[in-house]
Amino acid sequence: MKMKPASHAFLAAVLAVTVFVLSSSSVLAQATTQISGTFAPNGKYSVNGNLSLMPLTTMQMQCNVAPQQTDKVEVSGVAMLDGRLLVTMAGRFTRNGQARYTLLEARGGCMGTFSLVSIKWAMDQGLSARITYDPNHVYLEIAFEPGGFPPPLDTQQPHEITPTPAPVSEARRADKPSSTAGTVFPPTLAGLTFAERVAYQYAIEDVYWRHRIWPKNNPRPKPPLDAVVSRDQLQKKVEAYLRQSELAAGQRGWPITPSELQAEMDRVASHTKQPDVLRELFAALGNNDPSVIA
Repeated sequence: MKMKPASHAFLAAVLAVTVFVLSSSSVLAQATTQISGTFAPNGKYSVNGNLSLMPLTTMQMQCNVAPQQTDKVEVSGVAMLDGRLLVTMAGRFTRNGQARYTLLEARGGCMGTFSLVSIKWAMDQGLSARITYDPNHVYLEIAFEPGGFPPPLDTQQPHEITPTPAPVSEARRADKPSSTAGTVFPPTLAGLTFAERVAYQYAIEDVYWRHRIWPKNNPRPKPPLDAVVSRDQLQKKVEAYLRQSELAAGQRGWPITPSELQAEMDRVASHTKQPDVLRELFAALGNNDPSVIA
């Protein structure tokens, strides 16, 4: 079984509306819009209440110079950030142009940061770009020379301003030319960052948890996955399987090869007793992305 690459269709999936109480904030008991999948605002997107971006969310933002238009999300409550932020900068940016663009504004405050950031722009413009935060905003900043970014805002702390990574190609290699540049993913482990692996492990556990039968003699309702699996447990599980992979490679003298991975995926697909669950697992892993499944 040869798996086909995932579709690139954009899908905004609003999963649920819940009530979220923030005891340390003035924003109390507001409705929370919880988003998973791919979220593309396509202009201005307003949320009345709180916004929660789940670990596997991909938030896609467009920044255009001519006509000047930048996607922006406005949240009346609190924005809880996680998942990926992908920014595409289109057009010819000039040194006299705007250097700081607001991508997200949350009047109740921002919690957390994106676990993965990628910014793409035409390399021949000689610019750099980065994402910064303050208590209420997410910004896109650009510079045309080293140290040329706009000065920090009074509302920004040093840890909210991250260094600008070097350009990489679409294959995430710095030693190959590319027509685009992107803020580099954190150090990768066999093509995936540790944060990505934790997020995908959550997706796996979520599929299994949905299919787990709740005992009839238990009068309590089945709790959500977050109530039974912590992020620390997910991280330890990922660390464990990475150690096991390293141990296996060390014992035999070479790492697992792509052909071995393909053979194992073929075996699993042909021998599974729960094909529906397997299809759900594959769909949860990068929308059937064969590299993520492997």
